[in-house]
Amino acid sequence: MRSKWGSCSTKGKVSLNTWLQALPDELVAFIVFHELAHLKVRNHGLEFKALVNREFPDFRELDKKLRLFSLKIL
Repeated sequence: MRSKWGSCSTKGKVSLNTWLQALPDELVAFIVFHELAHLKVRNHGLEFKALVNREFPDFRELDKKLRLFSLKIL
């Protein structure tokens, strides 16, 4: 993977970028949960956001932090 931290295929295969090892644990947990959540909800709609928000109420802040790392790594 060169441009994403992770992905979940339509067949349910979760792939993670090897650069995750360079991220803080909280961001790794967020990315892994995000991809696993796609096993339940296939899109980024309201149901998906509610699911992620239950586990990570500060997911918008985490997403911002992740974008900063993306600029440096990806």
